[in-house]
Amino acid sequence: MTALTDIDIIRLLRKNNLDADTLQERVVEKLMRKNLKISTAESCTGGLLSERITAVSGASEVFDCDICSYSNEIKHKILGVSQETL
Repeated sequence: MTALTDIDIIRLLRKNNLDADTLQERVVEKLMRKNLKISTAESCTGGLLSERITAVSGASEVFDCDICSYSNEIKHKILGVSQETL
């Protein structure tokens, strides 16, 4: 597994002509165009991803659900993460 620093991520975004501040808007627009929905499962981010997506006007059309869990029990029972992974 490769760990990226925030500087690495910013470089990747810039290389692909993406702006970290407006990325969620592009994601919501693309999901709307393709008539797709998104759900997220977060832990270390504390719900940041879902917060950024739901802050976009119209996100309710594409955003279904978020589960934010720090608990390994919830990750295993609700999200199906294996005990080995945890």
